[in-house]
Amino acid sequence: MEANMPRRRRWNRLGNFLFAPLTMTTLKQPSFEEIQDLVADRERKTQYVSADDHKISPDGVLSYGAAAGARLTRYGFSSYMNILDVPMRFIEEESAFRPDLAARIVNARANNRRGRGLKFVMYDNKVVGIVSEKYAVLSNQGIISVMPDLLERHPMRPSSFSMEGVRMRGRFVDKNVVKVRGDDPHHTGVDFVNSMEGYNAFKTSAYVLRLVCTNGVVSSVKTHIGRIVHRGDTDDIIKRAAACIETSFIASGSMISTIDKAAHYVLSDTSMRDIGRGIAERFSMVLANKSLSNARAEAPVTGVTAFDIANGLTSQAHEQDSMDRAREMESYAFDIMRRAAKAA
Repeated sequence: MEANMPRRRRWNRLGNFLFAPLTMTTLKQPSFEEIQDLVADRERKTQYVSADDHKISPDGVLSYGAAAGARLTRYGFSSYMNILDVPMRFIEEESAFRPDLAARIVNARANNRRGRGLKFVMYDNKVVGIVSEKYAVLSNQGIISVMPDLLERHPMRPSSFSMEGVRMRGRFVDKNVVKVRGDDPHHTGVDFVNSMEGYNAFKTSAYVLRLVCTNGVVSSVKTHIGRIVHRGDTDDIIKRAAACIETSFIASGSMISTIDKAAHYVLSDTSMRDIGRGIAERFSMVLANKSLSNARAEAPVTGVTAFDIANGLTSQAHEQDSMDRAREMESYAFDIMRRAAKAA
């Protein structure tokens, strides 16, 4: 089943520059064929065009060249300004009151960088990023192409798959269920992300997925395993990406013992306050209070454990409108349990 989840409309403009919106598409419990179709459809709509000979209008629309008529997304705009060495704060102030001047300054900087091999990354007639000639495109389709071999050698199945423009995030879990603290079902698995517009490197994480309640809501914890930058031979990068995915899936099995120890280690009131303070400093006081409240609600009669607090935090990760923030919350949750397991 496919669900389109629009991002919150924060940052939809900067001064007079209006950004093109992107919608995140999420597949829940997809078949591998559904993933292939989604990735193939996105790549058909993606192209790399020269960034030379373009001008930007006072409201942010490109003219001339192959990207004529396109509008930039927020990331596309910020990466463009970064390459042109134009401060975003300056553009925000100038374009709000003197949009014609702001556009002229941007176009003058762009003219000075002609002939340097810069390319706009176009998706669905939107500029989602800008990359240099040194950037090796690690296509999402290339990564997905290695999965059939991995699925034959390991008991994995797709759990969820998300795409936002040309960025993807895939989750594959072990078909076998592992029980923690009695009868609490968990799936081990691998989480990987990639982008084709320069936003981030290819990354993999080992993670453990837990059923939170009977309506199918899940939470997960993870630890980062591999990172591959988009440089060098593309075929070699794809082989290394496949090795990272396999290593992460194998490593996820070893996370269970850490989680089981954390699930049996009852925290003192002082330890709970310290963990809550850490969550508040890293994320927000609201998330810290919700995490502790959820932990107390589902903790066993023996007392609250790091396992309960971690699940209280990660159960909120799926509500985040940012992939990066959700991943950070899940990684931090596993660190909470890892520290508790060492203390046990």
